[in-house]
Amino acid sequence: MKNSKLINILCDPVSKEQLSIKSNTIYSTLNQYPIVKGIPILLIDKKLQNNAVKILTNNKSRVGYSWVDSNWNKLNIEKLVKTTSQKKLLLNLGSGTPKEKEKFKKMGYEMISVDINPTYFGVDAICDAHKLPFKDNSFDVVSAFEVLEHLDEPWTAIKEINRVIKKDGRFLGSVAFLKEFHSSYFHMSHWGVIKLLEFGGFKILNLYGGQNVYSRLIHNIFPIGFSKMSSSIYNFINVIIMRARLYFWSIKNLKNPNIILTKFDPKYKFSFKEYDKIKFSPTILFEGKKIGSRI
Repeated sequence: MKNSKLINILCDPVSKEQLSIKSNTIYSTLNQYPIVKGIPILLIDKKLQNNAVKILTNNKSRVGYSWVDSNWNKLNIEKLVKTTSQKKLLLNLGSGTPKEKEKFKKMGYEMISVDINPTYFGVDAICDAHKLPFKDNSFDVVSAFEVLEHLDEPWTAIKEINRVIKKDGRFLGSVAFLKEFHSSYFHMSHWGVIKLLEFGGFKILNLYGGQNVYSRLIHNIFPIGFSKMSSSIYNFINVIIMRARLYFWSIKNLKNPNIILTKFDPKYKFSFKEYDKIKFSPTILFEGKKIGSRI
């Protein structure tokens, strides 16, 4: 296999038993899965499995879009990921481009990228997030940026994510909230994120809103000129409106909008600035710590 780390942590996605390799096949007692060009295809659905074999065999892979790379500085993702001096193993759900892998590597992480879609270049294994083919307690960190809303059953996937993370390990990523439909099932408010992570056995460490609702929604409905120009205009509008809201709130309440208060949300403490941002955000970013298993 392309990634030598995989062989020691892989398991059957159904039975969770140890896998063995023989030639271009990886197998357990009852199931077997193909390996194509060093990439194990650990899918239960035979139709999806055969399609993945065909795509990889015919060299139809391409470099996918990296949401993380595009928003790295704008959404302070580096602070969310956190640089480590220790070599830590990170599972990235939803693929990850080579450029994205390099960013994580510089921060001290060895990334294993997985996706159910075989068309993206740089994937280490093809699998389903609802049935992860990894042993219990395999990873220090799991990341899932703009992935959970695309899953049929995120409540099932969160249990699998908990299972493969080591004790006190972290789960971090983002999920769509006030974003246009894009082949997604479950856009979530910050309450939805909190509920899902708590159900999965995670304690919330970080929660904040990102991106610009005017640029994401209004620009897509009513673009002004070329795409980049339209986006820039709506980004400017967003800055003006949000700053005005901060100013008038502080005048009315005679308080600093950066002070943490309990009045805004019964589930999480925000300053007015943080709360106002999260209410109007296309995406919610999060970081959770594993505190126990709900499996």
